[in-house]
Amino acid sequence: MIDGLSLLDLRREHVEASRSFSRQNDLWIADHRPLKSLAHPLVSAIMMLETFMESARILYPHLQVRGVRQVRFMDMISCPPEVPRSSRISCRRTGADPREVVCRGLSIRGRDLPAGRRTDRFIPHCTGQVLLGGGHGELAEGFQDFPSVPMSCGPRP
Repeated sequence: MIDGLSLLDLRREHVEASRSFSRQNDLWIADHRPLKSLAHPLVSAIMMLETFMESARILYPHLQVRGVRQVRFMDMISCPPEVPRSSRISCRRTGADPREVVCRGLSIRGRDLPAGRRTDRFIPHCTGQVLLGGGHGELAEGFQDFPSVPMSCGPRP
């Protein structure tokens, strides 16, 4: 999903990534036209959520995605033929709950002008939170970033 990273700061728990959507690379886009009145097919909402989840997993590869919440779609991304749509994804940890890791995702893209040119202004089109947890339910108290499963540290039979 993610095309590239422009920032990976593990100390600040922040990643910035990029993703370009196009009919040439994402063959499914041509089939995603939920309303016949739309001039062009759209990038699906699930694709945006998958980019958030992938960004969160880049920060915490040892954790599993447990869900998403507080998702807000503010702008659609239409995909005309032969016009790639670039977006930037910013994902960072919020809160300090030892039982779960919550990453806030924000996706923005450049504003398109009628002649097909781009402006330097970026607009948000999706925000949401990705919930991450350990492999067996909650994260171990005091070890939220420890990649080992807590049960593997117990006594041997």
